[in-house]
Amino acid sequence: MSLMDILGDTPQIRILYCLYHTELYGLSLTEIAKDIFMTRQTVSKYIKGLLNNNLVVIARRFGKTKLYELNRNHKLVKALIPYMRR
Repeated sequence: MSLMDILGDTPQIRILYCLYHTELYGLSLTEIAKDIFMTRQTVSKYIKGLLNNNLVVIARRFGKTKLYELNRNHKLVKALIPYMRR
């Protein structure tokens, strides 16, 4: 059973899935939006809550561009990872 099966197909879950499958360098809002077929504005709206709860962190900054990654040290993320693999 996957995380989407349990919690539904929400923008937050889609963002977490996207970042889980991108381990190398982080992704910009535009790259995340393209990957999960949402607008940049929608991703921006929902990523703020994930940042505030420390589930997602800013990996790097290039000028105004921020690259986001999953906070794999967060205990909730650690609990969710087995369900993201499926």
